[in-house]
Amino acid sequence: RDFDAPGYLTMITRKGEIKRTALSEFANLRSNGLNAFDLEPGDALGWVLHTTGKDDVLLVTKAGLAIRFPETGVPVRSRAAGGVKAITLGKDDALVAACRVQPDALLLVVSENGFGKCTPLKEYRVQSRGGKGIFTMNVTRKTGNVVAAEVVEKDDKLILVTANGKGIRLRVADLRITGRIAQGVKLIDLAEGDTVAAITRIVLGKRLQEVEAGREG
Repeated sequence: RDFDAPGYLTMITRKGEIKRTALSEFANLRSNGLNAFDLEPGDALGWVLHTTGKDDVLLVTKAGLAIRFPETGVPVRSRAAGGVKAITLGKDDALVAACRVQPDALLLVVSENGFGKCTPLKEYRVQSRGGKGIFTMNVTRKTGNVVAAEVVEKDDKLILVTANGKGIRLRVADLRITGRIAQGVKLIDLAEGDTVAAITRIVLGKRLQEVEAGREG
């Protein structure tokens, strides 16, 4: 990718800080690297999104909360600078996902005990950066905490992987579309003691070209 192209690297930490840095600031990286984020003690960089300057960002927490806000509300800072508050996290809560919103797409949310659901992104109203967010899954003892979330489209395919190394393929078209506050349906039968570790989209061939073109447009 051309690092002189317009756009930003939008960086989000595990404890909910965010900043944008112009893509051009990463054009001349040394082989031993350069500082990209001045982290607070005990925090870690979790996600880096390539944004256009006109995108919305959506964050999801393990307690089942989500916040959507425009990237224009995030200051543009130098590589060496720290971030600002993206979301106010409750006690013992933490971020599990950060996504760039795509028009007419869905948000897939998956819990540690194998429950999942898809909700149209239009159900997530735009808020101001730094708030507590709104519910995106009804987290219960049955579902367990949220462990992953992805922006997906109806023709996408997915891979779900468990902590014990079991993997299954899913189609978004086969998943139930529900409101924000539902707990979802069982996506995978887990062995005792196993939990969902991650889920990812499979983007191949023509679909990959379309995604890349959309990011550049």
